[in-house]
Amino acid sequence: MEITNKKQKNGELYEKDQVIEKTEENINRKIISALEEKVKGLSETSKQENLESVLSEIPVSDIILENRMIRDIKKKTNIPINYLRKLLIDVRNKNRVNIVNRKFVSLRKNANKGIEYFKFNDLIIENGNDEILVIDNNKIKTKIADFSVDILFKTIDVQNNDVELFTFYVKKTYFYNISISRFMKIFKDKLYKESFGRDIVKNVFNEKSKEPNFPVKQGKYILGFDDGWILPLDDINNDYSIICHTDEQMNVLKKCRKMYVEYSPNEKKIIQKQLKEMIKRTQIPKGQLTIILAYCIIAPFRSFFIKNFFLFPHLILEGVTRAGKSSLLDFFGNDFYGHYDNHMSGGTASSPARLEDALTASTFPRVIDEFTDDKEITINLLKELATSSSDYKRKTSAIQQISRPKITPIIISSNKLGNYFKDAANNARAIVLNFTTTASTDMRWGDLKRTLKSKKLFSLVYDYTKNWRNDDIQDFINEAIGIKGKSVKQIMKKLLKTKIEIQYPRIIEMYKIIMAGVYLYKKVFDIELDIKNTLLILMKSRRKTLETLLEKFVTFCRAAIAYNPTDSSSISRYYRYLDHRLEAKVKKGNLISYVFTSNNLANFNQYLIKFGDGKKYSSLLELSELLIIGCQNKKLIKTGTVYLNKERVWAMSIEKEFIENGIVEKSRANLTDLTHLREEFLNTMKKSSFITLQDEKYNKKMKKKIDDEDLKKAEVTNQDLTVDESEIKKKMNLEAEHALKNDPNSPEFNLGKDNNNLDKIKKKTSKKND
Repeated sequence: MEITNKKQKNGELYEKDQVIEKTEENINRKIISALEEKVKGLSETSKQENLESVLSEIPVSDIILENRMIRDIKKKTNIPINYLRKLLIDVRNKNRVNIVNRKFVSLRKNANKGIEYFKFNDLIIENGNDEILVIDNNKIKTKIADFSVDILFKTIDVQNNDVELFTFYVKKTYFYNISISRFMKIFKDKLYKESFGRDIVKNVFNEKSKEPNFPVKQGKYILGFDDGWILPLDDINNDYSIICHTDEQMNVLKKCRKMYVEYSPNEKKIIQKQLKEMIKRTQIPKGQLTIILAYCIIAPFRSFFIKNFFLFPHLILEGVTRAGKSSLLDFFGNDFYGHYDNHMSGGTASSPARLEDALTASTFPRVIDEFTDDKEITINLLKELATSSSDYKRKTSAIQQISRPKITPIIISSNKLGNYFKDAANNARAIVLNFTTTASTDMRWGDLKRTLKSKKLFSLVYDYTKNWRNDDIQDFINEAIGIKGKSVKQIMKKLLKTKIEIQYPRIIEMYKIIMAGVYLYKKVFDIELDIKNTLLILMKSRRKTLETLLEKFVTFCRAAIAYNPTDSSSISRYYRYLDHRLEAKVKKGNLISYVFTSNNLANFNQYLIKFGDGKKYSSLLELSELLIIGCQNKKLIKTGTVYLNKERVWAMSIEKEFIENGIVEKSRANLTDLTHLREEFLNTMKKSSFITLQDEKYNKKMKKKIDDEDLKKAEVTNQDLTVDESEIKKKMNLEAEHALKNDPNSPEFNLGKDNNNLDKIKKKTSKKND
């Protein structure tokens, strides 16, 4: 019975299929008949439109019918078959595009929120709901990616072959200025159909960026201040975006997004009160603390000072452990801005690549703790950073490279690095503060630090400076110079008139930088920093720099002139570092100059090991450049080929007045009018051991008149002027003091007025020997 029922059902299904087939066959016959009638209506004079209309009705799936129709059309129109086949393909493509366009318009019109549609050839791309799909002509959807892309804006990287960078969201994750090629690397595991999938995703970015009113931002390469603030505080509404090429830059940029909060006036007052208390409780000498705080707050404006002052010095804190250096710098150099969680360790910074990454991150300061790297490449990198913003270049491929300016101010805690900023060339590149006492534990200070760390202190600075440009900074500095009324104005005016920069190169620029920071603290936080000893401390930070090199060089040269290799007493006195005399160049019986050769350089390096900081100079050119920088009259020293004993030698030619005048040159400035400045000068010099007061008996002896004839004779014949080095030191110290005091009764430190320096010493030592 069941078998009979199944046969009956199968029979019914068969009959239905037969009916459907007959119906379709009848329809096809009607279509074919209509098509044949249209073909019969064609002729050699038929228009292109009529021909395309007939071709568009040929079924795609019936190749036999297609071939028959092509032959029939050829007979009627006499058009070659190859041309007809090509025209048929074009017609079908047009039809397909029209169908896709109608479908695309319909989908966009009725799209749900968060769904986007883009065309790709004769396909439609659907982007949304955490997936990317492709829709074909038969409305079949194929999955291409396990994510969707919410594209926000585009930026052109003009420094990298105009690469297009996009900012977008993927699965609620924010991606900032990413190239399409980098995007493919990040999401390659979430793409289907390999190359086809990549083409689809690229098309999403390209089509989106072609839409009307799609935002295209101007690319910026400096994060921080560069003739205006460049910060990622509002990416959507900013007319720029910041292009990053390294992980260091991107990490800093992410932190900077959260560095600003809009505080109410009440909240600002609470922050100011807490910061004022914290500064008051800080166990560091007030003068040094002023420089540290002023430096840290003015550091983001480094680019202005480099462009206008050609200088932004490093801040180096050295001294005993447990002095509070690291805690202080961690707060005011890191937590104050919030651009880093921690300082950079000295070990990390010893890698040139890592250090250069840090130097290109932003204009906010970078704190390096316990930096002890003394490699030449590192020291040279820091020297260059203090006076310029040269580009750091790195290859990203065989044909591409990134180029970023080195823009980051450096704050260093170190017990060693300060030694490498003690010669004439490096001196003006750093403020070195020495700490000699340890700090005790202050629980309240620690509580205040933790409380203020949770605040966004930079917000108050930004509110005050958000509209600043370079011209505004210049006006602000001019205003800052008058912060204490006439006293500071008078100091600056007198500084410019005096020759203070002979002793302290670029001290005026440093003073202005610190005063600008002091004034900014007053304006932003209503905190008065102690500036009474600011200039004094800046000069003290330079105590063993320019003076030290020139003083030691002159002392060595005088000893080398006096050295006599045939005199046993002279040999025993200088055997530690001398075995060559400093020869004189004589013309027509007159001393012209001294010739400093490579042999003398070797002796000078030995001298520095014994009496200096151990620094060695590799060439005469290197040493001469440093001496010229520190010398007021740049013509007194030259390096080149000279004749000595009828032989050509590469040497440094030193004019006699440089050797005999030493490092203090006569100044017409009336320092006695500068009571405050004069006291700071003398106190600084005394504490730096540059001036050592001698006893009255010795002072009287040095004031005696010496016959000029003996001096000339000694110079021409290179007689043995055996001199005790300590006597030379005393002579230089005494004359330096007299020059600074501008005492008209003191012996001039000038060969033109009193050509008796060497003979004075000769007479004293001769009398002593007798």
